[in-house]
Amino acid sequence: MLKRKLSSSRTQALLDMTLSSTRGCLPEAVPAERRNVAARHALLRRIHGEFEEMRGLAVTPEQAAKLFGLPGDVASRVLGQLTAASILHCRKDGQFALRAEQV
Repeated sequence: MLKRKLSSSRTQALLDMTLSSTRGCLPEAVPAERRNVAARHALLRRIHGEFEEMRGLAVTPEQAAKLFGLPGDVASRVLGQLTAASILHCRKDGQFALRAEQV
């Protein structure tokens, strides 16, 4: 009998709890895109232009980072995006070059 009273009192205690709203903790609006899309497209166009201007250019991601003044991870992503867009291709030796110059 005592256990029933304890369990019912615990249940009642849980039911009597008031929940605080988390709405006040969250920002009103979360931006859909945190990255600067315009700057990213400008970077892609610039690096594509560099490959177009310097015909025969073939670089590894590390060399591209130094040449274009970018962090290594950014250079790798840019080369990957240009490869996915069929602008560049990755040669067997790991260097990236224009797809038109594919040998």
